[in-house]
Amino acid sequence: MRKLFGNGGGGLNGIGKAAVAFMTVAGLVGMMFVASQKNANAQCEDPITMAAGVSGAIIAQVTLITNTFMSSALCPTAPPVCGTLPNLYAIAIENTQNFLLGDLNTMEDTILTRLEKFWDAWLLALKDETAQLSGSTQDGTRHLDSLFDSSDETQNERLLQETEHTAKKQYQTTDQGCRFDTAARYMNSNMRNGTFISQGIAKDNDVQGSNNSATPAAAGEGPVDKARFNTYSSTFCDAVSNGGYPGCATAGPLANYDTLPGKTLFGKETLDSPSAPGSVDKNERAAIEALTYNITGFDVPDPFQPGVLETAAGKEQRVTDRQYLAQMDAVSSLVTSLVGERMPGSKPTPEVQQLRTKLGVTDASQYASEREIRQSVVEQLWDPNYWVDLGDSPGSVSQKEVYLQAYNLLMLYKIIEKTEKIANTYAIETADMLEKNHGSVRYTRQEETPTR
Repeated sequence: MRKLFGNGGGGLNGIGKAAVAFMTVAGLVGMMFVASQKNANAQCEDPITMAAGVSGAIIAQVTLITNTFMSSALCPTAPPVCGTLPNLYAIAIENTQNFLLGDLNTMEDTILTRLEKFWDAWLLALKDETAQLSGSTQDGTRHLDSLFDSSDETQNERLLQETEHTAKKQYQTTDQGCRFDTAARYMNSNMRNGTFISQGIAKDNDVQGSNNSATPAAAGEGPVDKARFNTYSSTFCDAVSNGGYPGCATAGPLANYDTLPGKTLFGKETLDSPSAPGSVDKNERAAIEALTYNITGFDVPDPFQPGVLETAAGKEQRVTDRQYLAQMDAVSSLVTSLVGERMPGSKPTPEVQQLRTKLGVTDASQYASEREIRQSVVEQLWDPNYWVDLGDSPGSVSQKEVYLQAYNLLMLYKIIEKTEKIANTYAIETADMLEKNHGSVRYTRQEETPTR
């Protein structure tokens, strides 16, 4: 029964289903055989006997067939002898099953192998695709950033170019501006140089006025006048002056330079020696000192004798002399400042010399003074091209206006400096006028004191 129903017993298995089918076919064959038989009764047999015999024969044949093909349980050790059909069915089914299972396993292995190869290749392709997509994204981002940066840079450059273009139209570079910038490089150092020289000359005057020892003024006015006359005779003497008896045998190298400010001070912008540019020789230095004495009328006081300063009158006179020295130094500073402005600079100024030479100046110094530098700036206005450019280049007008404003500021500074010294001199002059006309204000009655 296990052959027919299997181990579970719940229904026919494959062998049982085959046996049932075979028995059904055998039954149908038998019935068809019986139905097809004609009445061929023997002479000695009746129909009933004949029918019973045939039926028994059929049953015996069915039984034999069943035992031969179906009863495999009767001979478990010899399947080929009995139970041929179930065994053949089992063998066919098992072989088919094994063949199908083998094919399925082979197909499974093939599929898994191909899937494994596919996924291995797909994984690499996926990684490569991911890297490519990531690289493309980054490269696209970089390109976009580059485009944005380029756009921003282009915009900034365009704005800068527009600003520069506008500035160039409004403030075109001019020759005058370049000249002013060139000259301005030397102005500061030369201004300091002129101030120091002016202070040095004032110091020499103070040494004479204080009757310092080891100087001609130590013995008073007499030795100083003698030394000044000797300098006049050797340097400033004019052979035809005083009716031909000037007090000297021959004319000096700088005749009358001690009495001609227009020639000594204002003759040229830089007071340097033609033979030694950048320096002042001893004759020119003596002319400047003598001219200062002659302009201011400076007198060297006589020294005090020993013990005089111990008396009240001596002390009062000493104070009066120092008041005189202070007043004369203030007056002399007007002259010495002019000298300082015309002293040669400490550094060569080839650009200034070239600019002045281009405009026709023949005595331009290689070491331009403060005064000559200012003069080179002013001389630009004498150039006809300056006025031509005003009409031909309207865009340069603003730049020239800036240049003129800068020069005006520089000149204003110098005017203020001169005004201060002039105001100091006026104060001295006013004090002298009060002293002369009204005497000492301290001892004058109230009604005699000036009110303005």
